[in-house]
Amino acid sequence: MDIENIFADGRIASLIGVEGGHAIQNSLAVLRQFYALGVRYMTLSHNRTIDWVDSATDTPTHGGLSQLVRPLCEK
Repeated sequence: MDIENIFADGRIASLIGVEGGHAIQNSLAVLRQFYALGVRYMTLSHNRTIDWVDSATDTPTHGGLSQLVRPLCEK
């Protein structure tokens, strides 16, 4: 049952997420591990630019997303 159906039924739902892409340490294996543990969303950056995405509060270096990660975000 998706979260919209749960809400429509008057019940409460919770999502598990990761705050900041730095948590995966540039590793798709770590991202897959988080997924296996139930994580279903990850914010790309929190307050600093990392190797593959700019932060809104740091000096931009990628013009947003790096070219390497754009296709990954579509998944």
